[in-house]
Amino acid sequence: YSSHQGDFDGYSGADRLSNAVKFSSADFGGARFGGMYEFGNVAGNFHQGSAWSVGGIFKSSAFRTAIVYTKINNPTGRQGFDPYAQLGVTTFLGKTVATINPATGVATDLFPNGMQVDSKGVFGAGALYVIGNLQLNVLYNNINVKGYGTSSTMQVYQGGTQYYFAPDIFGIVDYQRTRFE
Repeated sequence: YSSHQGDFDGYSGADRLSNAVKFSSADFGGARFGGMYEFGNVAGNFHQGSAWSVGGIFKSSAFRTAIVYTKINNPTGRQGFDPYAQLGVTTFLGKTVATINPATGVATDLFPNGMQVDSKGVFGAGALYVIGNLQLNVLYNNINVKGYGTSSTMQVYQGGTQYYFAPDIFGIVDYQRTRFE
């Protein structure tokens, strides 16, 4: 129903981990936890292209909360970055990523196939509370990208409501604020 600016946090599901092993605990009174490791598929280098993730969730009848941290090393492909296309910025991590022709205003994206960075770490925490047909939710994401000897952080704050008029008819009111440098 929504996505975050540039989808740096993988909120849309683009940061799925493939070629991974996963552990998921049994349910302990509504609480579960787990972890995952993605192999990088680079011969002789277990670090490059690898990723790991840990998280937990708690569910009760009306309340749910979850927390997760994912670290992706040398993200490329669907997990990679094109800062100009994703955010419209012309510099990122101290590098020029796009130029604008002053006469025509035409932009030239210098990394249309993605910018190579060292790592991306995504921390997310959210909660949902249900009151009859009304759902209240909050979400916080902190995305840290490292590369070229520096780092950059994006924070996403989101809150909203969802009301079910019928099982398949609902309305959503949501507010999202993104802070980035």
